[in-house]
Amino acid sequence: MRLGRSNKEIADDLGVGEQAVKALVSRLLMKFGVPNRTTLASEADRALHPSGVTQGLRDALSRSRDLRDQNRELMSAMRRELRGFRELRTKIRRQGNGGNGRRET
Repeated sequence: MRLGRSNKEIADDLGVGEQAVKALVSRLLMKFGVPNRTTLASEADRALHPSGVTQGLRDALSRSRDLRDQNRELMSAMRRELRGFRELRTKIRRQGNGGNGRRET
């Protein structure tokens, strides 16, 4: 079924009737709670090749960590810039007040 074969082709290969294959496919669909043969075949592939799924999850986790690290670096840079702007604002205000450190009203 994973290879896209029909019930008749499967029945011929197994030496059983087509109705037996239909019944089996129906039971499998119900057992795995999937709507169609395509989804069932996809689930079978995942079950037979879990390393591919596991590697995909590892890759996604790695990308997520990279993005988290990039975000942290960006936030640090933004904080430094903001601190610099605040210091500059304070300096400009002090110069405007004759250096007495008090705000003009």
